Amino acid sequence: MNGDCSSSATTDTGVPDQRIKIAVIGCGLMGTRIAGELCLCGCAVSLYDNDRTALSTAVSRIHQDWEHLRTEGLLLNQQTQATNLICANSLEAAVEGAQFVLEAVVENLQVKSELMRRISSTCSETAVLGTNTLNLDITAMSEHVLHKQRLIGIRFLYPVYTIPEVEVTMGGNTDAVVLQRVGQLIEHLGKVLFVRTGNNPLILTPQQVQSRQIAWKEKVQLQQRARERGSHGELNASSHAVVGMLQQAATNSRTEPEDNRHTGSSPTGNECIICTARERNCLLSPCNHLCCCMECAKSLTNRHQNCPMCRTPIAEVLRVFNA
Repeated sequence: MNGDCSSSATTDTGVPDQRIKIAVIGCGLMGTRIAGELCLCGCAVSLYDNDRTALSTAVSRIHQDWEHLRTEGLLLNQQTQATNLICANSLEAAVEGAQFVLEAVVENLQVKSELMRRISSTCSETAVLGTNTLNLDITAMSEHVLHKQRLIGIRFLYPVYTIPEVEVTMGGNTDAVVLQRVGQLIEHLGKVLFVRTGNNPLILTPQQVQSRQIAWKEKVQLQQRARERGSHGELNASSHAVVGMLQQAATNSRTEPEDNRHTGSSPTGNECIICTARERNCLLSPCNHLCCCMECAKSLTNRHQNCPMCRTPIAEVLRVFNA
């Protein structure tokens, strides 16, 4: 699994390995849960931490999390094994061939910047680099990165497994293509893309966390009943097959204020990428990105913020009317 990520890579059965290859750096609470979630979604995960004790216990902690999910009725696949997870013996081995590298180390700009510098000098030039930061300056961090346009904030929300939202933050150097690639990954994971455009991070209250867990459990139960009835619909072997139903349930059960309207369906069609609750109905000039609704566009301009896709300053918002 540490080898080449080209189309010639194969599994043990000789079949071309088409799984998304992701390296997770950091085996703390968030790092192991992110790795566990990625495994449930069928990604090929390489995990690394320079703390050998944390690394050596990572797999057992992931299995403990999965067992807890199974006990609570939150895990659809009852035969889950970490066969698509390896613990690498070095940072270089972990990031080799990875399409995405996600760090989840201590919240310290100097530490993360140095780590990203090392990663960017070792991994593929096309790999997306994601930092799981709450408030650190991504633009400043990217100045230490080789090909700095590929660094982006990718923040999973605790406790990860039952939370649909993933907060994505673009730095001043982040390329719009990188945002698109991350959006595709989040869709593959069965998560909901939440593009952060201001200074305040997305923080869920305990009640909101609980509502999402309840929604997840209900939809897992629905999916299990569908399997038992022998439904002919397409059923994913992992618990993330319930993504569409979960996203709708999150919409129905949300209790957050109006400014946090981000729990609707995933913004992969015509939905505003900021609130995901309304249709995209305006162009941001001069970049001409059609990416959000008029209400969110007004909010961006009132706060003197840039286009969430390309970071170009917004000079004008043009309403688009559908025939």
